[in-house]
Amino acid sequence: MWIYYVNNIGIQKPEAYTWLKQAAGNNHPEALFALGLLYHFGYTVPEEKSKATRFFKKAKGLGSDLFVDLLRYVKVSLLTV
Repeated sequence: MWIYYVNNIGIQKPEAYTWLKQAAGNNHPEALFALGLLYHFGYTVPEEKSKATRFFKKAKGLGSDLFVDLLRYVKVSLLTV
């Protein structure tokens, strides 16, 4: 649902956020990662880096490699600047 919201496909932010939280609560790794991003950047929720880190670690523990991929991307991007 969050993907529908960010791609402007008929879902409003409150509904998308509710579904994202529910999926994260059910230990869905990608939902945990996405929720971590929201807290890291303070989008829709207050910026809380420590809470974001907890979500990232939990997502990684459940098998998500998205955070590792993001770090690689950021590192590569920073090197090309």
